[in-house]
Amino acid sequence: MYRNPIITKHSISPLGHKAWRMNNMKGVSLVSGMIGVMIAVIIGGAVVIPIVTNVTAGLTGTEATVLGYTSLLIAVVIIVAVVSLIRA
Repeated sequence: MYRNPIITKHSISPLGHKAWRMNNMKGVSLVSGMIGVMIAVIIGGAVVIPIVTNVTAGLTGTEATVLGYTSLLIAVVIIVAVVSLIRA
């Protein structure tokens, strides 16, 4: 009698252990990604944006404009990272 080594009565899924592991690793990747985004939100929101705002208060002209857009860029990057994790 021929036995398929991938599909047995003890298999986790009909596709075998490799498919189960790939599906399980997606969850691990999602969790690690969310942890990374949470750290980025904490660092960006609590440290970088207030510091850039305080530095910008003493500047005028082009320097103030560029640094003002820096905090906006940080906020947009964090939003894009969150959306990309949700859509994954």
